[in-house]
Amino acid sequence: MIIFKKSSFFLMLLCIFLGTLYISPKIEKYVSAKKSKIITQNCSAYSNAVLAKYNSNKKINIKKTAENLADEFNKKYKNPINKKEVAFAFDGKIKGACNIKYDKTVKALDVTGLDSDDTIVIRIVVKPPSFVRYDRN
Repeated sequence: MIIFKKSSFFLMLLCIFLGTLYISPKIEKYVSAKKSKIITQNCSAYSNAVLAKYNSNKKINIKKTAENLADEFNKKYKNPINKKEVAFAFDGKIKGACNIKYDKTVKALDVTGLDSDDTIVIRIVVKPPSFVRYDRN
């Protein structure tokens, strides 16, 4: 009877271990997809706000407006990868943030959302009144 209890206990532990090995990658993939979706939503909201500001006043300074909006959005939104970092970084390269760069030669904003492994989740090039968007699937 004791041998039966010991073997069933080890069999139960083995089943739990194998179940954990099977489920953990699926959970990790789900969490990663959720964080990528938040980054995409943050960058989309930011680019929409820049275009809305431009549409309300066509003579605004895009770079200054982008910096002001980044400061304003940092108060509302959080970085899904690292809570200590900002969600919108101007001229930076932060994981989980919408990294914004201004290209003065073409007068456009490049909004790039980076994942935890430095892959691009979303890239939006905003040249008012239009934009181009790339999403990773």
